[in-house]
Amino acid sequence: CRKKRKNIEISSSSESDSDSSNAAIPKSKKKGFCTKKQKGIKYINLRVAKRFDDDIYFGTIVKYIPPGEDGEDDAEEEYWHIKYDDDDAEDLELEELEAGLELYKRYKKKEEKNSTTADHEEEV
Repeated sequence: CRKKRKNIEISSSSESDSDSSNAAIPKSKKKGFCTKKQKGIKYINLRVAKRFDDDIYFGTIVKYIPPGEDGEDDAEEEYWHIKYDDDDAEDLELEELEAGLELYKRYKKKEEKNSTTADHEEEV
């Protein structure tokens, strides 16, 4: 998906009437541009981290909940459902999600180290 661009109407003296009608179509409706739902879905399967007390927990984004589909009164909020590795789960708003993605980038090596240690312990 590409970022939405403003509608740009192109007019040229060499264009026929049928060609110029296509120029007025919003670029967001043309192939290659994302809807809000598509932008929300792009986060699915990404890893996040969140600090609870003094520990960092890792999880995976498993579902996108578009505005109005969460069954709550705040129909304008969108959420992402996170399933943590310890089987806990929660729904995050965009700001929380972005913070979780950033925190994961910082602690990714710690997760990989813990994962490798756990794999080694299972083999022994």
